[in-house]
Amino acid sequence: MKNLINLLLSLIYKENCCVCGSSYDNLPVCKSCLKTVENLSGFAQRKIEGVEIYSAAVYRGVLKDIIHKFKFNHKKQLVNVLADILNNYYKNCEKLKSYQNVVVVPVPTSKNNIKERGYNNVYEIARKFASLQRFEFNPNILLKTKNTIPQFKLRKNQRDKNVYGAFRVNIKEYTLGATILIIDDIITTGATLEEIIKTFKKEGIENMVCLTCAKAV
Repeated sequence: MKNLINLLLSLIYKENCCVCGSSYDNLPVCKSCLKTVENLSGFAQRKIEGVEIYSAAVYRGVLKDIIHKFKFNHKKQLVNVLADILNNYYKNCEKLKSYQNVVVVPVPTSKNNIKERGYNNVYEIARKFASLQRFEFNPNILLKTKNTIPQFKLRKNQRDKNVYGAFRVNIKEYTLGATILIIDDIITTGATLEEIIKTFKKEGIENMVCLTCAKAV
């Protein structure tokens, strides 16, 4: 009975696409808008400190709009869209699928950002993605030790200094032999991921790979 009521309500109160406003598909992002997302090939786009960095799509157009609304406009339902984008990319990337004993670790954000947004956007994406892939999800391995200025507000030459010493590895949470899959929403200069990779390596953890929803161009 509950499912029937929910179905009737969904037919009456259709969801509008957050990008174009269409209610035709009754989805947070309609199929037409999703088709315009510029997907990237299943190869590492770059390496940082020897660690492969993969990104699912280009950060512009529809995807940029989705990430912005999820991150700043309290559109929490968009987590499913972004997790699906990551999941579809992962399923079609043979190299990523070759990693064993994967543990999904989100890039942590500051308490100030969580308070302002009402939730941790990267945490939510990573948790949903881990669920879709049936991977272990552990947000307690990597911790943020200081509040930083949002990277997008800084010039390129300021970003390294902003995140320097901003993270700590909780080594007690790490299982020997696990592959750390670091998840973030966007990679721009790579300063944040570089600092995180260095932080893991200082603890002797070398087996890791990074995956982001989008790559800035």
